[in-house]
Amino acid sequence: MSILISLSQYLITFIIGSGQVVTLPILLFPFISGGDPAVASAYSLLFAGVAILTLFGMDLALKRYYQNKKNTAGKI
Repeated sequence: MSILISLSQYLITFIIGSGQVVTLPILLFPFISGGDPAVASAYSLLFAGVAILTLFGMDLALKRYYQNKKNTAGKI
């Protein structure tokens, strides 16, 4: 989730972290502003994929947790 939040925080992150904190916007900005757009696209897809997989993983884990909780509550 921090990847999605940091997309709009390039300037704040750059000012506060003085370029020492590595976030997605810090990685992408040089490629988007004049570097290789193919590399920027690859980074964007990679980080979007990680975020989507994390959300699906959390969804699956929560479904299993609440299903197990529901099953064990009925046995008591």
